[in-house]
Amino acid sequence: MASLVGVGSLTTFVLQLIGADEVAIVSTATVKQFIQVDYAVEDDALELMIDAAQEFLEGYLGVKFHESEIVETTEDLDGGTNALRPTYHPINSVTSVTDRESSSAESSGNYRFNNYRVFYKDQCYTWACGDSRWRVVYKAGYLEASTPSPIKMALCMIVARVFNNRTQNRSEGVSGLKTTYMSGSEGFLEAANNLDILQPYRFALSV
Repeated sequence: MASLVGVGSLTTFVLQLIGADEVAIVSTATVKQFIQVDYAVEDDALELMIDAAQEFLEGYLGVKFHESEIVETTEDLDGGTNALRPTYHPINSVTSVTDRESSSAESSGNYRFNNYRVFYKDQCYTWACGDSRWRVVYKAGYLEASTPSPIKMALCMIVARVFNNRTQNRSEGVSGLKTTYMSGSEGFLEAANNLDILQPYRFALSV
């Protein structure tokens, strides 16, 4: 599976994800236990909410829940400092770091990485500066069954909020109930911002 993705104001952002289809980090059965639902009529809707919440959390936290190979050029890879900051974490390995201006690959012996950044080994050296100058190929994401429990709990809490704030109304001339789900200011972002258990995992707050 491969895709090109643009995020926010990153006008030079190029991301390619290569990997198997992702599975939910929390099962529908677990979410149903969490929200105390024991019927199956809304299983499809719950699965959709789980998938949407998981995709939202990847962007909100700057993580991948399953290891993916990523080819990336962004404004955070301009250089000019000792560290390059790829979009997704945790970083598990770095395949290559290429100077797009000279089309030359940096020797792997010249850099190191942690969960969040790629550092030049010589602390007196800064990555050459230029608009989206560096292309980084790396693997990032939680390995199987290693997604932190607070993130899984937060996903359940977000889905519960969306599910429990849905409204049901009977439209005139229409048989049965029409179900709508909260959106806008009542959606994922507001729910996530109110969850303290997520904040230690946010990329912007972790580095």
